[in-house]
Amino acid sequence: MGPSRAKGGDRVGGDRLHIAETVAALASFWLPSLERMTWRQRLDLLEVIDAELAGGHPGDKTYEEISRKFVLRLLERTGEQALIYLNSSLESHRAAAETWLSEHHG
Repeated sequence: MGPSRAKGGDRVGGDRLHIAETVAALASFWLPSLERMTWRQRLDLLEVIDAELAGGHPGDKTYEEISRKFVLRLLERTGEQALIYLNSSLESHRAAAETWLSEHHG
């Protein structure tokens, strides 16, 4: 066992790779279906997915990171977060949404 293993160096890199691969697999499998659902249906399904992830990583924060990155991927892919922010009463939300939309949807 080398020094990086003893200090957990390889584990951190391995965890990041595992997280990235898991998020990519979840996105590939679930996003096409989630895009066709209503927000209520999405929320219900996201709760099921989150429970499954938590069960696969008991007592570990890894599932939280995977879940959050997966939700971010959903929001980025659909652009709906920006659409929600456009309707916010806060000017900073609307400005951020307009910037995001112009960068991603021309």
